[in-house]
Amino acid sequence: MTLAVERFQAFTPQHFVLIGIFLTGAVVLTLVGRSQRRSGTGHRFARVLAVVVVCVTVPAQLYQLAPWDFSVGSSLPLALCDFAWLAAAWGLWTRHRVPTALVYYWGLTLSIQAVFTPALDQ
Repeated sequence: MTLAVERFQAFTPQHFVLIGIFLTGAVVLTLVGRSQRRSGTGHRFARVLAVVVVCVTVPAQLYQLAPWDFSVGSSLPLALCDFAWLAAAWGLWTRHRVPTALVYYWGLTLSIQAVFTPALDQ
């Protein structure tokens, strides 16, 4: 029995559902982060979130670079978005200005653009 894999298409109901999930997650994380800051437990929440970012992203990146999924066209070259998680974890863990600014600007420009207009040829 073979599974038919449906190719993702931009600007379809499936794409709009994913954009809605992304926007909902962004709003929820913003509200939770602000409430944590007011309650004084923001630093602990940020460190937990940093660990979650690393635990979710590292396996996905390793899978993308694994021999059975590797292709020069889609796995390389690594883009700036492939390193945004490093800056996010660093910024959440240390609260330094440099990684926080990187995540802020990469999030506003590169990652948002990738969600709304994905490169589907890869």
